[in-house]
Order: sequence, then C-alpha cells, then structure tokens
Amino acid sequence: CGLRVDGTVTCWGYNDDGRLDAPSGVFGAVSAGGGHSCGLRVDGTVTCWGYNDDGQADAPGGAFSAVSAGWIHSCGLRDGGTISCWGNNDDGQADAPSGVFGAVSAGGDHSCGLRVDGTVTCWGYNDDGQADAPAGAFGAVSAGRFDSCGLRVDGTVTCWGPFYNAVAEVPEGAFDAVATGEDYWCGLRTDATLICWGYDNEGGHWDFGQTDAPYGAFSAVSAGPLHACGLRSDGTVTCWGGGSGRETDAPDGSFSALSVGSPYSCGLRAGGTVTCWGHSLFATDAPDGTFSAVSVNSDHACGLRSDGTVTCWGNNAYGDFDNAYGDFGRTDVPDGTFRAISVSERYACGLRSDGTVTCWGNNDYGQTDAPDGTFSAISSGRYHACALGPDGTVTCWGLHGDDAADPPEGPFTAVTAGTHETCAVRADKELQCWMRLPHGVHPAARP
Repeated sequence: CGLRVDGTVTCWGYNDDGRLDAPSGVFGAVSAGGGHSCGLRVDGTVTCWGYNDDGQADAPGGAFSAVSAGWIHSCGLRDGGTISCWGNNDDGQADAPSGVFGAVSAGGDHSCGLRVDGTVTCWGYNDDGQADAPAGAFGAVSAGRFDSCGLRVDGTVTCWGPFYNAVAEVPEGAFDAVATGEDYWCGLRTDATLICWGYDNEGGHWDFGQTDAPYGAFSAVSAGPLHACGLRSDGTVTCWGGGSGRETDAPDGSFSALSVGSPYSCGLRAGGTVTCWGHSLFATDAPDGTFSAVSVNSDHACGLRSDGTVTCWGNNAYGDFDNAYGDFGRTDVPDGTFRAISVSERYACGLRSDGTVTCWGNNDYGQTDAPDGTFSAISSGRYHACALGPDGTVTCWGLHGDDAADPPEGPFTAVTAGTHETCAVRADKELQCWMRLPHGVHPAARP
C-alpha cells in the first residue's frame, strides 16, 4: 500500500479478503500486514480493512500517532505514548507492555516497541529469540515475520531472531532506516543507497540477482524463472541472475531477438540462425537453418523458420532422463506453415498462416484444445493458453479457460498468459490482469 501526496491510500497485489480495498478519506500513514491493512487518518483515528478472522482489522477507538499491521494482529501508538494491540493473541503478541513509547512495530507472532529512552522491548512468541531485544540505544525498530531488527543511534543495524533460511550478517555502514521482511532485511544507507540481505538461497529458488538489471540502453528483454537477458541497442546480449552461471554467459555477436527459459536462453542472430546457451541437457543444440522467431521454456524450444514451418528441439517428455513423465510430444510439430509460436513448459502453440491456432504436447488441462476461429496473436501459459482475436477479444482455454475464468470484455491489443494469471493491454493502453488459482491450491499457498 502507498500513501499518495494527496493523502489517499492506494494498494496493489493479491486481493484476497479485500486487503487492497482501501477506504476513501485522507490519511497520514498506512501499513500493509499479512492479510489486512491499516491506515492512520489525519484526525488520529485508525481504520483497518481486509482479512479479519482474528479481529486484526477491528481497530479500537481513540487517537493514535502511528499504526502497524502485523501478520494476524495490529498495534497502534496512542497520542500519550502507550501501545494498544488487537487481533490474534495466541502467543501474547497483542499484550503490549506498559510504559511510554515512541514507535511500535507488529510482526508475525511478536511485536516490538521503541521506548522514549531509546531501548527496545519486544513481546509475544519467543521460542527463537525474536523477542529478546538487545541492550543499547536505538532510533528505530522493525519486527518482521520471524525476526526483528533495530537501527542503533550510531546508524548501525542489529538483528535478532531465528533467521530461518537466511544469513544474519548485517552489512557494515551507517543507515537511516531498516525494514524486516520474511527471511530478509533491507536498509537505507545514509548516502540514500538501498541494500538488502538475508536468504542466501543455498539450493533454493529465491534471489539469484535476477532483479539486478544492468545499466545501459536495451531494445528488448526476456525473463525466466531464475535469470533474465536483455538485447542492447547495439544488438549484443547481456544476461544477469541465474543459479549455475552458464545461463548468463551470453555469446558474442549481434542478435535481433532472444527468449529466456530455465536455465538456458536462445537468441536469434542478425543472419537468422539460432544460438542457445546455458545449462540444458536437451535444448541448447539449436538446429541449423534460418529462422524468424524463437521461443523457449524449461527444456525444449521451438523456432519459426523463414519458410513458415516450425522446428522444435529438446526433451520430448516432461522431466529429465532419469525422471521423465512420459512422451508429451512437445517437439512433434504438426505440418503446415505458421506466423507465430509460443512455447510453454509442457506444450506449445502456433498461430498458422490462416490465423487459426494449433497446439501440441501435454493436454492434462485441455491446453492444447485450441478453439476454432481466427486470431492475431497467441500466448501459452503454464496451464492455459490465450489468443487475441481480430476484433480485440481474448479467448482462453485450458485450466483457466472455464466459465469461472472468462476474460474481461475488450477490446485488447496484446495478451500474455502466465502460470496462474493472464494480462492484456486494452486499446486505451491500460493494463488489465485476471487470475484464477488451480484446483486444490489455497490462496495462502499461492505461487
């Protein structure tokens, strides 16, 4: 959630239970919690909205000077410096201690307050030491999902708690602010630079630096699960992120297009040949010939040749040599000529020269059952596919293509299907996205 300069609040992201439905009015501060949000109005009252099964959105009356929304509870600093908390109290996280405070932060199952003498007091769940605030004088405190951090008066940061899956080594230097998340932390340095640290991802799938885009001018970009690549204005390719390192070793030379998979990439050279690089047992050996487009995914790729035919290469099953899930026919391209292709994890779709769509590969959710009709664009998501009609309407099929996931009315000019969501650009340039979780997936466990 963000506080606009006119005092109104705007929230964005996942909107289960209405956590994004900020009320109207003028606010002086806003705080986004686990499934709810809270705002401090200019008259000092607190209003909360969103998930409320534990009463975390039932703000008490009275005047406050600050508010903090935690995971399933909330806390507010009253005008007199005392703290009031509400919501879930299974671990005592809402049992605020007495005394006068200058700040409060509600975390997961614990809370922390900064007393007026500069000391920090935390309360609630403490099996992992997240409520054992160290001694000393602080200027700010931040309680996260599992851990806590404080900004000392000398500008250094000290953190305490279990540090689940994370590295607890706070970087050196002087800071003006600190924020504690879930398994990671961020600090604002005195020189206005931002640095984050934490989850070291030993064998995990979180931060590989794929958001650390390099400086320079680019004409195109393609992002995969763990790395991304950009096509620079001079035709060279630069990649960043990645786990093994080889997927970021883009070859020299000039390219006209690129497509990023996992964990490899393919680029279309200026002469029409395809070059692939990275770590893949199947899909880095691009076939000879000239192409006009290339599309890759996990361990198979497809290229649109200059004569309109499609050639696919890589693993024809789903999995690896030792754990294949059957012959999905992902590289068994039907005959005919095409003008566009889109490769997904288990299947692929092509837009034929006559505007019809043909899909091939795995069909567990009906994602290869392309509808009749003519289209101008195609996009293959993980479990569903969508196509753009000549009149600007969007048609989807597969797991998300039933009546409960009908695309909104158009007209649209572009569409892209993701894992559990679809986004399309309206004719007026506005972006609209819609989402439907797969059967059996609880919103709290969404990808």
